[in-house]
Amino acid sequence: MARKPITFYKITRSGPKSNKKPENALKSRKKLLMRIEKEGQTKWLVNALEFNTLKIKKYGLSAKVGLKK
Repeated sequence: MARKPITFYKITRSGPKSNKKPENALKSRKKLLMRIEKEGQTKWLVNALEFNTLKIKKYGLSAKVGLKK
């Protein structure tokens, strides 16, 4: 029976990491707030804003950061 070849490279390669998650969360919050101004408070936008607020809290940021005009 043939032996398996020895591999010296990493077999389980991890996927790309995103280091811009907090930055993207703040950008999407700004976009959601602009959409709420235009379209009004739809149920979808309110739920998306709530989800986004939880993400920002998870990253340890203030929701008011990044809302400069």
